[in-house]
Amino acid sequence: MICEQCICEVKPFDGVYLTLEDGSTFLCSKCYNQRVAEYGDIDYTHVSFEPEIFTDPDGQDHTFHFSTHLFGDCISMNAMEMRGNNIEGYKFGIIGPSDEGVGSLFSLFGHLIARINRGLSRKHITFGERGRYQITDAGVVRGHITCDSDSSSEMPVVVIDGQNISWNDFGEMVMTYEGFNFRMDLVDRTEEA
Repeated sequence: MICEQCICEVKPFDGVYLTLEDGSTFLCSKCYNQRVAEYGDIDYTHVSFEPEIFTDPDGQDHTFHFSTHLFGDCISMNAMEMRGNNIEGYKFGIIGPSDEGVGSLFSLFGHLIARINRGLSRKHITFGERGRYQITDAGVVRGHITCDSDSSSEMPVVVIDGQNISWNDFGEMVMTYEGFNFRMDLVDRTEEA
């Protein structure tokens, strides 16, 4: 995608569609943040973070790309796992104050890195009998909800341990717990589950 302000090419996750009175425009994160800072009279310096590779306990590498967006007195920072040119797998986010300058960006980045490490260290599913995923003995599942953009189905897909699990496959995993009670907490990506 091309930023309509600086005309640079950016990945879709590192930009924002901004709706204005005269229509919508796509801005890279840097141009978007500069515009928000100017509009809100905020002293802000944009920092771009390079992709980082994290290794899970099974020895599998996960490459994360980062985006930072200014929202007045808050900064939203997101980490998205990329496989090739696609956002697939894990996603993490965090929100923090914007009034502490560049130091708050690096502090927030450190907290996000810690959240990624905690997320990758937990295993919720295993590849079990009959060649299917099953919930681990802990009986706890954490992940995020997404969609299958290649399908016309309006059923959700859940991402658990970085793996896309169809709603039907998730249902099969849960069926082994027939008769159990459960609790489902839905939290924003910027909150830790």
